[in-house]
Amino acid sequence: MSVKSESKRQRRARRRSEGDRFGQAPRIEVVADDRSLTPFGGSAVVGELVRRLELIPALDRAIETAPRVGGLGAVKQRARGCSPGQLLVAVADSMLCGGDSMLDLERLRGDEAGAELRAVAEMPAASTACQLARRYRRTHLRGGEAAFAACANALDAQLGRSPGAAVTLDFDSTGVEVYGRNKPGAGVNYQGQLAYQPLICAWAQRGRVLGSELLAGNASTRGEEPRALLRRVLGYLPGGHGPISARFDSGFYRVDLLADCRARGVRFSISVPRSSAMWAALERIDEHAWRPAEALKDAEVAETTYSPSGWEHEPLRLIVRRVAHQANALSDDPRARRTRTIAREQLNLGLAGEADVVYGYSFILTDLDGDAVAVEHHHRDRAQIEERIKDAKLGVSLRRLPLSDLDANRVWLHCSTLALNLLALLNDLMFGTDPPGHLPRRRQAKFLRRMLLCVPARVIRHARRIILRLPAGLPSAPAFQAAYNAARALAPPALA
Repeated sequence: MSVKSESKRQRRARRRSEGDRFGQAPRIEVVADDRSLTPFGGSAVVGELVRRLELIPALDRAIETAPRVGGLGAVKQRARGCSPGQLLVAVADSMLCGGDSMLDLERLRGDEAGAELRAVAEMPAASTACQLARRYRRTHLRGGEAAFAACANALDAQLGRSPGAAVTLDFDSTGVEVYGRNKPGAGVNYQGQLAYQPLICAWAQRGRVLGSELLAGNASTRGEEPRALLRRVLGYLPGGHGPISARFDSGFYRVDLLADCRARGVRFSISVPRSSAMWAALERIDEHAWRPAEALKDAEVAETTYSPSGWEHEPLRLIVRRVAHQANALSDDPRARRTRTIAREQLNLGLAGEADVVYGYSFILTDLDGDAVAVEHHHRDRAQIEERIKDAKLGVSLRRLPLSDLDANRVWLHCSTLALNLLALLNDLMFGTDPPGHLPRRRQAKFLRRMLLCVPARVIRHARRIILRLPAGLPSAPAFQAAYNAARALAPPALA
């Protein structure tokens, strides 16, 4: 090919390669003057979903009508600026895009091209958001929980989910270390860290968090807060729901909580701490009663009955799971978690080499009906709430509670759960709902952020339309378009 027959593009490419060969790479000029580019193209999907659900008006109504206890006032005194509901959605939107502090609101605030795509076009300044967050009280946030639950229930109806399906509630807490001398409401936990302890309740079949509470790091989950959270979230379930069951770990073991479940018609299963009473109950199980556990290698299940002290009803089912461990694989470190499940006599024999196999035991107290193997497997599935907590920490910024005010940190926790719930709704729109009886298959927040939320796009206005141009060859472009079309096809809650 002669030099004259080269196109301009080929000539530029040849000169660039020749320049690189002789160490004379062309100088790159960097400019930031394209006002039609947005780094957060996925805001169009999230914004459309929020608008179709009419989430912000629902949050505003719930917060404005929240009971005023102890002289509490309104969150906002003036009508201008962002509303209380807009602030919660704006902070959640920032978390979805990777923000882990209020200052990250400025990233969205500076994105002029994506303003009309977002649910909140006029993002509040970071300083304004911090000031407003201190004005929210628990009653405001609980009203926000109820408002979101109502919108999500309306979406479930549009997706064809049966309102009479069984409901499983999972309760758990996690520690979040904080720093600084002045952290109101924080406490030193068992690890010696100054921390808060978010307490959450998740709807297992939906993958959504129904309610949350912020405790001190040294607070016990055997107090009154889990009982109050249980009473609250029951009111968020849709009408005509099926039977309700709740699952707890051993940190919640308290007879008052079980009595509350019984009084409200909630079946329960709860892990019981290994105590002398449990080891005594184990002795009542015949060796021939053990049966293989479901989907757990080297594990067996058997059951007996047990009545906790203060329980005024019939004896409960005590389901015991034992897992075989090779003695030569045991650790003699007293902090090892596996060794805590083994009876002291067996552990000593195994460490001394006098036994080849030892058993670790777990105890589950329940009033659920059905085969013991199936009940044990159902209770073991509560581990999915650990996935929700992990995603909240690594995906939507719950690994931090960065504000210096307790009420403001409650707002941060609420926004984290709101962001996690919006991700659950996006999963439903993009990948469909799961068949009844199956646990939801959830894509992690970082995965959705990479393939949907933080996708660069060019916003073009043409013929009274807005065209969102994505990069050519983007692998997630079909899923992006499908998610937006699914959100656009939703009817407002009032018309659903």
